[in-house]
Amino acid sequence: MGAGLAWERSQWKLTGRCALPFKERWDAPDLGTASGVRESSLADFDRAAEDVKKLKARPEDEELKDLYGLYKQSVIGDVDTECPGMFDLKGKAKWEAWNLQKGLSKEDAMSAYISKAKELIEKYGI
Repeated sequence: MGAGLAWERSQWKLTGRCALPFKERWDAPDLGTASGVRESSLADFDRAAEDVKKLKARPEDEELKDLYGLYKQSVIGDVDTECPGMFDLKGKAKWEAWNLQKGLSKEDAMSAYISKAKELIEKYGI
């Protein structure tokens, strides 16, 4: 039974059902114009995502979770993965932050992300 559990854990990690690592979450979204998002909104979103990486100080965990959830909702939409297990605390926190945005349109999530990024830039500076 122990060997089966270890195999399931490695399969779970290999299938990518967990939230994206920190480095990958900042990649520019591939939303295109067919989704109804205006070009100016995409440019503002991309700029905000880049500017947030340049903050002088690390935002608080709650602020980072809010930003992460809005980013994922903007790029992917509603959460499409299973909640990570109880031992993956970071993955679970990220999944929960994303799941809180469930039902929000990509456009609205993008606008909220831009607003949150501006708030953090004012608070922490770049």
